[in-house]
Amino acid sequence: MTDFLQDHPNGQIVAADEMSLYLQATVTRLWAARGQTPVVRVSGQRDHVHFYGALNLCNGHEFALPRLEMNSVETAAFLRDLFACYPDQPILLL
Repeated sequence: MTDFLQDHPNGQIVAADEMSLYLQATVTRLWAARGQTPVVRVSGQRDHVHFYGALNLCNGHEFALPRLEMNSVETAAFLRDLFACYPDQPILLL
């Protein structure tokens, strides 16, 4: 990385990753009035959201985008959006 910054003093080092967050109901304790059984509504579906994210290691800038799908088309779109943030700077993408 130091070679990259020596060769490109205005370069940016960016770490990127992706994740999926699944929303599921869990059993837990809660407060309820005495004599009233609490009702927890649960959907039979596993709702989820996908995220693509990046962190600029030089300045701490965060870049995250939620996506409905996680596939090569969405990955390419995320990278285009990320590179648009640094149009005139070299990027070392990790």
